Amino acid sequence: MTTPLFLQQAIVDDMKELFDGYTLPSNNEDGAQINVFAQTVPYQDTEDETDVFPYIEVRLEDGEDDGTTHTVSVAFVVGVYDSEKTYQGHQYVLNVLDRIHFRYATDPTVKGYIGHQTGKWEWMLQDDSYFPYSFGAIMTEFVITSIRREDPYA
Repeated sequence: MTTPLFLQQAIVDDMKELFDGYTLPSNNEDGAQINVFAQTVPYQDTEDETDVFPYIEVRLEDGEDDGTTHTVSVAFVVGVYDSEKTYQGHQYVLNVLDRIHFRYATDPTVKGYIGHQTGKWEWMLQDDSYFPYSFGAIMTEFVITSIRREDPYA
């Protein structure tokens, strides 16, 4: 049986594989690999909040189980740090969102069997400027195994 939590962890693992070796600007002049977190950025015991950037949060938004199909809404929230004065951090965000979209549009399964993406996508970018940070998100739905009532007479 697949649960939403199991789906989330499989997607986190998927994102780590997808972005392995992929670097983006950071407060480190060499750039940094993308951090991937389940649900939210963990508490940082440091005054330098840029240490987590760039990142992807794999958020479980909501779900619905009608007894036949269990649909789970998932948001991929992306945060990047780009201190260039051209204010083009949104381009890095869009590249990450496009890569996530392409991953599941071309192969909608998660780890081959855990769940599959439904084909529905919505994305957005931040409205305001939070220089040097840029944020965006892409949302979709996955279908996982629904819990079925046992029938002792079947």
